[in-house]
Formats: sequence, C-alpha cells, structure tokens
Amino acid sequence: MKLRVGILGPGAIGGFLAGLLWKQDHKVLCIGKNETVLAIRNNGIRIESSTHGNFVAHPKADVTLTVPVDVLFITTKAPFLNDALARVDARQVEKTVVVSLLNGVGQQEAIRASLG
Repeated sequence: MKLRVGILGPGAIGGFLAGLLWKQDHKVLCIGKNETVLAIRNNGIRIESSTHGNFVAHPKADVTLTVPVDVLFITTKAPFLNDALARVDARQVEKTVVVSLLNGVGQQEAIRASLG
C-alpha cells in the first residue's frame, strides 16, 4: 500500500525519512520554509547511506500542507515548532497519524493545540 506522507521540517532527519519513503514509491510531500522548498524542488534530497545506497530523492515540496496525508512526521527543531505547525491546514490531518520525532517536553501539547 502506497502512503501519502507529509514531512514537516525536512532537515537532516526529515530529509532522510523523505528520501527513504520516496525511494519506496510513497507519495511524499515535504513542508518547509521557502528556501528549503526551492532547494528540494531544484536539487532533490541527496541520500548517502551504506545501508540504503546513494541516491537523489525527488519528493514534492511546498511551504504549506493543503492536501490530506495518511501520515505526518513532525521533524522540526523544537524552537521552530510553532512556526512549522502554522504551515499545516489542520483540516488536512483530521484522519492522519501524526508522528512527532521531537524530544523534550511540551511539544505534544503544542501539536494537539494546533492540529487537534
């Protein structure tokens, strides 16, 4: 089954996940800042891995999440969480599994307050 996956914050961890999921032919959408989105659109995401191989992934990228996804990975750095969550239309994640890969405390409350 091919999933529609959103990656909120496609930096090191999010970019790696996006690349691996894209390689498995899932529909991946990276949600990030303008410069990040442009870099992904123009150059893709380069993965160099002794386990998964070296390749360039070409997931879709946009500054906002305006389409429904099956899974949303939140991979931002904690100080940027609220700004990142503002990029997600909460109506698009009503039936979505949301997976936070942030550590620390307080983030779950912010995610619930923003996304429901």
